Amino acid sequence: MAKADDGKKLHVVLDRYFEEGERQWNMLGFPFTNFHRPLSTYLRGFLDAGFGIADVIEPTVTKAQLQNYPQLDMN
Repeated sequence: MAKADDGKKLHVVLDRYFEEGERQWNMLGFPFTNFHRPLSTYLRGFLDAGFGIADVIEPTVTKAQLQNYPQLDMN
């Protein structure tokens, strides 16, 4: 991940966001497999099943998690 001279992250890799499927990478030294789908796919599935959606709150990293894993800071 690219960082500025002051150590701040310049960007987060978020390529091919709308391409659904399996993705593999390493995080914190461990291999991960993710089956990526954009948020719209999940929301459409609920709506198609007859659910109503009143609100959407995106997940985030807590302050306690940032203390243990400062590399997760997106600021």
